[in-house]
Amino acid sequence: MSKDICAIIGINSNLGLEFASKISSKYKIFAVGRKSFDEYAEFKDLIKEKKFNYKFYQCDLSNIEEVDVLKNKFVESKIKSLICIGGSYPELNSSSSYLITDEINANLIQTHSLSYSFIVDKLFESLENLSVVYISSSSIFWKGNRNLLYSAAKNHAEHLLLSITKKHLESKNRLNIVRLSIMERPFSNDYSNYSEEDFNKRVSLMPNGKPITFKEASDLISFLISHESKAVNGNVISLDRGESINRLSI
Repeated sequence: MSKDICAIIGINSNLGLEFASKISSKYKIFAVGRKSFDEYAEFKDLIKEKKFNYKFYQCDLSNIEEVDVLKNKFVESKIKSLICIGGSYPELNSSSSYLITDEINANLIQTHSLSYSFIVDKLFESLENLSVVYISSSSIFWKGNRNLLYSAAKNHAEHLLLSITKKHLESKNRLNIVRLSIMERPFSNDYSNYSEEDFNKRVSLMPNGKPITFKEASDLISFLISHESKAVNGNVISLDRGESINRLSI
């Protein structure tokens, strides 16, 4: 019996690697990354360790032509689940910009919202019994300039994706959003401007002073793509140890 295919956009992220490891025995993995396969040493090591069935496709989410091709690859492969993790992140994120033509601002909206919304809308028209999980962030509640553009892009994506989900509500497809709070270590290894002091300060604001582990996030995502969660659709789930109750400002 062939395995269902789970697509993971953002395979190079720490969450992408953790989740791929968790589901590797049950699913064939369609891994997607912005860089070439040869640049993902950790993913290659995971393949050797777990010896799972996979395919890899390189795609830049800021390039709509590449995104369109990726969408077609998903349809051809008849994926059963899609995890949306990847997206641009501003290296300098302490100042605001009010022009969509600004390169950083435009890239964030494109890679975190518009590209995913295009993919999901088209997949929901072409496939059945597809479960999508979009990874958002509890930072949408933050006040001040810290991560302002990133937070705005995530908020944009939530509203747009939920509107698309409503549009296809009578289909056999579903989408849910997971808002993650501060994780146990940096979400991606590509950026180093998040100091240990910044990290510790952020963690101290969490209930019980504990960050979210990648295993906890993977366990929740695994449930959301499973048959057991088939009645869960169009929901926003916060994995934050109850932090959102206080809507903490940073």
